[in-house]
Amino acid sequence: MRAIFRDLAGVNRLIRDYPLNRGVLGRGRAYVRFLAWQVLGRLKPEGFDMGFVNGTRLRVKRRLGGRLHYVLGLAEFDDMAFVAHLLRRDEVFVDVGANIGAYTVMAAAAAGTRCVAFEPSDKAYRYLRHNITLNRLEPQVDAEQLAVGAAPGKLTLTAGMGEVNHVLRAGESAESFQTDMTSLDSFFAGRAPPALIKVDVEGFETEVIHGAGGLLKDRVPLALLLEAAGLGRQYGYDEAALHAEIERQGYLACAYTAAGRRLEPLRSDASRTSNVIFVRDLAEARARLAEAPPFRLGRHRI
Repeated sequence: MRAIFRDLAGVNRLIRDYPLNRGVLGRGRAYVRFLAWQVLGRLKPEGFDMGFVNGTRLRVKRRLGGRLHYVLGLAEFDDMAFVAHLLRRDEVFVDVGANIGAYTVMAAAAAGTRCVAFEPSDKAYRYLRHNITLNRLEPQVDAEQLAVGAAPGKLTLTAGMGEVNHVLRAGESAESFQTDMTSLDSFFAGRAPPALIKVDVEGFETEVIHGAGGLLKDRVPLALLLEAAGLGRQYGYDEAALHAEIERQGYLACAYTAAGRRLEPLRSDASRTSNVIFVRDLAEARARLAEAPPFRLGRHRI
């Protein structure tokens, strides 16, 4: 029961703070969508399609992903807007831990980029493929049913946990499956390099970044977008050390505010409990963000 109340409090806070929920009316619509999600999620267990960016559709499913997209519009408003505003047509966006493909659809539809989406889970991969096909994005998106880590090999992950499936921890008892694993350095050897890499792998980010050491050493990506929820501790990783390692490669930790298109460096003592953006050239990134055309989300132009 306490977990339910914590979840409700968290959703209430997100609705209250969401940038597009202007006034009581905007928040009221979001609460209605939250209630509708509870009904539709049960009436349509295989999921349903919702309106997304630039006229696209997104198939969302209860306990797999999409609740906050349905309730809010964009689950991670500023970070998803950063992807749309930073990238340019025909650049390469890498989505590690793509789940149902919201970031991939955003990058392909709003910025016109080519995407490589990695998602090892059978069920999430099926919805990822559906969302690519639903929006006729096959020419732009390479969907890979692979895990990503420090080196090519095999990896064991949990199954049946939906959007919080993760690398099986030592001693953890859970339904699991084994999958093939690549590294970003090996995958992109001989391929067009990525301009932006997004990593959301429930605490396994350190291994993914270690497998991209060559790309970072050569300062190939313009930016990285990393989950920073403290989940690395469960595998014995120090996220502060990882961030310091990335910064030693010449990348600057930043946060983006889509309203006003402001990209600002994070203070060294700033708490990093959500996503963190790392950019290798602050001036170039700011110029791109300022010049990017807006994307559409419902009646909003962002």
